[in-house]
Amino acid sequence: MQLELLGGPQDGLLLMLEKDEVYVGRDDSDDVNLYYDRTASRRHLVIAKKHAGFFAKDHGHDGKGSHHGTFLNARNDKSRFRNEGRSLNPGDILFVGHIGIRLVL
Repeated sequence: MQLELLGGPQDGLLLMLEKDEVYVGRDDSDDVNLYYDRTASRRHLVIAKKHAGFFAKDHGHDGKGSHHGTFLNARNDKSRFRNEGRSLNPGDILFVGHIGIRLVL
């Protein structure tokens, strides 16, 4: 799975992660650590490879959803999801706090 970070001190960083599940948030154990964004939850989001595609689930540190939710491809109420999941396509952008995460492949 290849992800590109958009915004913040890691803007433009390409990450190649050889895992079927990638955790995103501020926790030290997260695969994509957004320690610098206080609006991201400790374990905000999981991105998973499922069969032939990808899936994102707003997670939260207790599994009940992040505090602010996650946005898909836009920052508006229609694109927000919390404690639920969305299918992803290459090029989709997930917004976690102030940071965008583009699914490259």
